[in-house]
Amino acid sequence: MQLLSNLEKLLLRKQSEMINAIDKYENGVKKLEECSEAVEKTKQELEELKPVLDAKEKEAEEIIGDIKVETEEAEKTKIKVAHDEEITAEKAEAASKIQT
Repeated sequence: MQLLSNLEKLLLRKQSEMINAIDKYENGVKKLEECSEAVEKTKQELEELKPVLDAKEKEAEEIIGDIKVETEEAEKTKIKVAHDEEITAEKAEAASKIQT
């Protein structure tokens, strides 16, 4: 009789352990499915945003090109101004010599 009681307790404990294990696996599968859905949603959002990113990248490249052109023009102007300053200094020196 004691043996049957012990076996029954053992069986109940093992059933409980099995039910807990099944619950854990089911919860794990549910979490994996949720993660898979989130990944798919994120992929879709990225695909939708790709044209915007491409447009912004093209716009940035155009701005960089404009900045390069403006920088080159500014450098040319800087050189011209430096040259004009030299000429003006020479003329001022010549005028100063004439006045003295």
